[in-house]
This record gives sequence, C-alpha cells and structure tokens, in this order.
Amino acid sequence: MNDFKYLTLPSLLGKHIHSELLNHINRLNEIAEAMEKNSRCLGLLGLGSIGQETDRLDLWSDLDFFIIVEEGSKRDFIEKRLIIGECSEMDWCFKNTADGYKILWSDGVFGEMAYFEPGELSDISYGNGWFWWRRETLSAKLNEPVKALPEKTATTLAYQTGELLSCLYVGTTRFIRGEKLSAYRFVQTFCLDRFIEIYRILEPSSVTVDPWSYDRRFEQRHPEAETILNSILSGYERTPESVRQFLLWLDKTVQRYPESDWGDLAANKIFSIRIENLLNSLKNN
Repeated sequence: MNDFKYLTLPSLLGKHIHSELLNHINRLNEIAEAMEKNSRCLGLLGLGSIGQETDRLDLWSDLDFFIIVEEGSKRDFIEKRLIIGECSEMDWCFKNTADGYKILWSDGVFGEMAYFEPGELSDISYGNGWFWWRRETLSAKLNEPVKALPEKTATTLAYQTGELLSCLYVGTTRFIRGEKLSAYRFVQTFCLDRFIEIYRILEPSSVTVDPWSYDRRFEQRHPEAETILNSILSGYERTPESVRQFLLWLDKTVQRYPESDWGDLAANKIFSIRIENLLNSLKNN
C-alpha cells in the first residue's frame, strides 16, 4: 500500500496505486503541501477523475482542480502563478481563462486549474469534487456546487434527424462547389454531433457521462458504434462517402427503432433520395 500524507480520497486509500500514476498522485500532494505552507490558501478541490470519479483515473488523465484562496488574494496568485509554480518544473504553462492555467509539468503530467475565492464558487458550475486538502475554516460542503451544471437541452429524434439530413445536404452541395473544408465540417463534425445525440436518445448507458462533452467515453458506452464511426468519418477528400454511410446508418436505425418518433418519414425519405442524387451526380462528373 502506498502512504501519502494528503491522500484522503476513500476510493484510493488502501489500494495499490500503479507506478504510472504515482506522478499524478505525487503532484497533488506537492500542491497540497505548498498550499499548507501558505496561510492564504484554503483548499485544494479535485474534480473529475481526481474528484469523485477516481474509478476512471489512469495514466492519460488530466489533473483538473481548483485552488481556493482567501478573499482578496486571488489576483496575486494568478499573476505570480503561486503554488503551481512551486511544485515540479513546468515545461509549459498557458493562461487559458481569467481564473487559471493549463499546465504541462516536465514529468508529463498535464493539468487544468483555476484559482477561486470562496465567495465565487456559488456563481460557477462544476461537478462534485473532493478536497485533497482543506483548512477547517473552509466549508467542506463546497465540494458540491451551488449552481447546478447546465442541463442538456431537451431534444427529440425528429429534430436531430432533421438537422442531420439538412447538414448532409448542405455538406454535399459545398463539396460539389469545391468547398471541401466547409463540406467536411458540415458532414464529419455537425452531422457527427447529431449522430451522437441520436445515440444518446435511443441507447442510454450507465457509463458516467461528462456533462460538458458527451463524446467523452462514447466508445465505452457504445462499443458497437466504433465500426460505424470508422465508416462515417472518412476524411477530407472522402466526404461524399461519409454522406453515403450516414444515410445507410440512418435508414438501418429507423428500421431498428420503428416505434420511435422520427418525424415525417416520407418527407425524410424524399430528402435522402435528393442527397443520393447529388452524390450520383458527382460520380458522373
């Protein structure tokens, strides 16, 4: 068993920690130790895979965390990069928000962090976290947000299908016009978003969902979709092939879930045929 002074996360205590993760854990302990020595530091709040989802912590995990500091001291911490600059050597540090930084330490550990004062936390959304270190003067309840995470906008299959078909159409016309980059984005980005949403509606999963990005852990939720993804994401020059594969997938999916509300099926079929005719015109040119 590994013994770490600041390691207080129940799901890790008493467990053997793989050697590849020691840099991650040690970095958190280094940060906690530096904070303990600074009287203006109040708490180190871990989020995501170092918060309450440590079951998915692995070598490729980022360290997402908040450094909570005394009221009135945040600006000084940000300007001087206090605490984060006092641990292991940083190869790269980029101020990506008004509140914090993205960091790559020399040992390959990557982190994304922000400085906050206690009074600010009620105004921001974040997932349930875990305090790796905290002064008793800071409320332990701050590990859970006051402001709820943004809820996914309610949507329907009919809406997603309509958006999918319209983006396939526009993407095809852009490709014919020679606007290959725009075509690529419409088909292999915007349509991909609709594909993911349709999966979300039809096949709910028990695998943890990232509320900020539903494509995270998509393969774990829907392993059968990898073959489909390989066919619909065919690259810059092959957007027409992606369009064909999207249409094939949609047709099969409609047949698989005939009781679902896909909108006007007859109109959708006519639209699909129009897109296929555009694709055929490319073949003839």
